[in-house]
Amino acid sequence: MTEDSMQAQLQGYSRRDLGDRKHWYVSIADAYDQTRPQYPQEICDRILALSNLPPKPKLLEIGCGPGTTTANFARHGLEILCLEPNPAFYDLAQRNCAPYTNVEIRNLALEEWPIDPEQFDLVYAANAFHWIPPEVGYPKVAAALKPGGSLALLWNMTLEPSLEVHQQLKPLFVDQAPIFSRYEGPGRQAEILIELGQMMVDSGRFERPRVESMICEHHYGLADYLALLSTYSHYIELPEEVRSRLFASLQDMISLATCSTPNPVNSDYLNGEPVKDRHILHLFNRCGFQIGRKASR
Repeated sequence: MTEDSMQAQLQGYSRRDLGDRKHWYVSIADAYDQTRPQYPQEICDRILALSNLPPKPKLLEIGCGPGTTTANFARHGLEILCLEPNPAFYDLAQRNCAPYTNVEIRNLALEEWPIDPEQFDLVYAANAFHWIPPEVGYPKVAAALKPGGSLALLWNMTLEPSLEVHQQLKPLFVDQAPIFSRYEGPGRQAEILIELGQMMVDSGRFERPRVESMICEHHYGLADYLALLSTYSHYIELPEEVRSRLFASLQDMISLATCSTPNPVNSDYLNGEPVKDRHILHLFNRCGFQIGRKASR
């Protein structure tokens, strides 16, 4: 995917009607909460280290979802205001963040939020900022930040199997849903992170960001893997009959093929947890961030 097409795709999400964006994940909110990968704690700690925060800083999280990343920052005792427009995600975030009295969550989109000018030392968003029109998001975030404050955009890139496994599944995708036949791999995902950082520069509101990433490995049972796929936007956009047929075909193929590993650790447990599915898929992705300081104007 070229840089232009990637930016066009991201802007396609942000150009949707706000009501549509608010309810995009409602039907799969529980699956999202249960199957989307967590961010490594070291990624979040690295962002805090690069932010040069003052004593008792204030953080703003944009699009906290079900609180996937919030706890990684909240466990440091930091004061955090979270904005989450999706009502299902908002309810899940309230539950998941209940142990942290230092976290306030509002059921609002950034576009609706009555801004508190220059009140925050760090604004961050995890897999959420592409849902906000850039001509709205970057200026509003810059206005909310104190002088010298930073914006950090975290990204858990799409989880993928190894290239060998992808080649086994590719004929199925080509036949039933060609858009999924493309394979990014860790190299292309690193390039995408750099391109996303350039979008921050192009806004004119932030200095050139620092970009860092790491490759993460994940293990999914077959049922959880299909639930994970159901949370990705390209799958949500499929007509129901196409999605159902594709998932049924994937289940049959993975159950029969060598692309999953029966009992990779032992017959009963994986990473100390009971194995619900006989077949375990080994998935990989690049997890990273861009962090840029608010430009002086």
